[in-house]
Amino acid sequence: MLLCGGRRNANATSDTVIMNQVMMNMFNIHPQYLEVNSVNTHQQAIEVKKLLAAKNFKQIYLVT
Repeated sequence: MLLCGGRRNANATSDTVIMNQVMMNMFNIHPQYLEVNSVNTHQQAIEVKKLLAAKNFKQIYLVT
């Protein structure tokens, strides 16, 4: 599982970190990949593409 989500501002905790905490604490699910560098949807797509390419993923399921 890969989580991605940006920050609302420079001082905010990224949405990825918050989602990760919820997944671990409420559902006992430990996502393998976290994208925390993006600040908008376009950057999320670029960062996720890099991560998926580095791990040689050929197919994904996108849940929004």
